[in-house]
Amino acid sequence: MYWFYHEYLDEARRFRVNRIDAETETEARKMHRQASEFRWVTQHVEPSVSPLFSRNGPTHRILVPGQRPGQTYSATFNAVPCPPEILARVRNLRMGDVAALH
Repeated sequence: MYWFYHEYLDEARRFRVNRIDAETETEARKMHRQASEFRWVTQHVEPSVSPLFSRNGPTHRILVPGQRPGQTYSATFNAVPCPPEILARVRNLRMGDVAALH
């Protein structure tokens, strides 16, 4: 489950929040990036897009920081450690040794 919030003040300066949900990370990142372009800002005052959240078991994780108009969109990428069995194979690999890969 992935989600973020579109927050703004309407023309009467009332605070409004819309929650946007997505099923996949790819879909969530795409929608978050599109929302962060702020093309829908016409009558909205002080718009912002919250961080992109992900649920990882009982905890929440932030995938992309929140945005305000004029900020450069930046996604942080979380490096995944290489599995130990792959590291072991790579350490034993010699150039031209195709058998080590199977």
